[in-house]
Amino acid sequence: MVHRLQWFGWQPGNLGWLSAALQFPGTLLFNINTFDALMVELDWLQQDLLIWAPDIIGSLLFLLSGYLAFVEVCRAYWRWQPGSLSWWIVFSNLCGCVAFMISALFAIVLPASASVDQMTTCVTFTGIGAVGFLIGSLLMFGEQSQ
Repeated sequence: MVHRLQWFGWQPGNLGWLSAALQFPGTLLFNINTFDALMVELDWLQQDLLIWAPDIIGSLLFLLSGYLAFVEVCRAYWRWQPGSLSWWIVFSNLCGCVAFMISALFAIVLPASASVDQMTTCVTFTGIGAVGFLIGSLLMFGEQSQ
């Protein structure tokens, strides 16, 4: 039997596929947002349109993606399964997604200058989100060896 390599599949009913399909455009939006953030001459409205809008949409897509992966592993909308390594991976990633969403909510730029507390909250939750993703990716080494 010869297996043919398939480069693209359409499986919107598969939660894993749908999770990945949502995470991909979210990642692209984060890259756009990061590139646009390098433009220092933007006023507050331009910052919101070019930086914050892709950030909030990308964060929402990440959050949906993380939740779908969580549901796929748990086989339920919510289930506590601390004995499962796969559960810890998707739980860690989902926590990272929630932190990135909180960060995005605090990243909005308004005509009045942002407070130090707002910026600190934004940066703190970005870091927490990154740590959540890092933990999830490191746990995947253990899952791979099983």
